[in-house]
Amino acid sequence: MPKFSNIVPGIALVVLIIFAAYPCRADFIDYRNVVTDSISYSASLRVKMQDVLISHAEYRSNFAGLYPEISVSGRSERYENLDHRNNADIHTIGNEVIGGSQSAWRSSLYLSGQYYISHWYKKRYEAKYYEKLSDSSIHECEMEEKKMIREVTDIFRSIAERS
Repeated sequence: MPKFSNIVPGIALVVLIIFAAYPCRADFIDYRNVVTDSISYSASLRVKMQDVLISHAEYRSNFAGLYPEISVSGRSERYENLDHRNNADIHTIGNEVIGGSQSAWRSSLYLSGQYYISHWYKKRYEAKYYEKLSDSSIHECEMEEKKMIREVTDIFRSIAERS
């Protein structure tokens, strides 16, 4: 039976050969790469970007109130007469079929629109308010990005002063 002390150097040599086979590469830490990575992986900056999208959606929603509402609807129906004794045309009362041929089709199309004059002077100010909120959220996002760049610059400055 081999001794444990004879096996340990052999295992260490095998481990060293295995790890030496893997290519190791060193990468430079570049200021530009660190800044772009910190911006792209920052959670607080992502939150600010989502706030920009939300405020822009609120602005568009309020701005849409300045336009008239138009709706189009259609309807197509097939009527079958259950009473096969009557071969006359379709007879209706209040859009309800009360008799007629074996089967028939009926279709209709509706177009309606409405606009409140009060929206012109009420929604206009709301839309401007939400536009300014959207602009301020964009500026907050830019401010957060500049803070991030300043922090990275301070870290690089402190590292450069130490070396």
